[in-house]
Amino acid sequence: MGMITIRRHEDVLEIRSRMLHGLRSVKALSVKKYSGRLKLKEEPMAYQKRVRQEWE
Repeated sequence: MGMITIRRHEDVLEIRSRMLHGLRSVKALSVKKYSGRLKLKEEPMAYQKRVRQEWE
């Protein structure tokens, strides 16, 4: 996203049109390939304790 300079005497509609013109279209992300179940090798809490080494 870029910067838009708003001057004191500009019309609201003009500012809004410049803002909308500056937006980029976003390509939709297909999340279907990420759906499913995880097969973990260890317990999630045990993993957190091992990685963070904060909890006892």
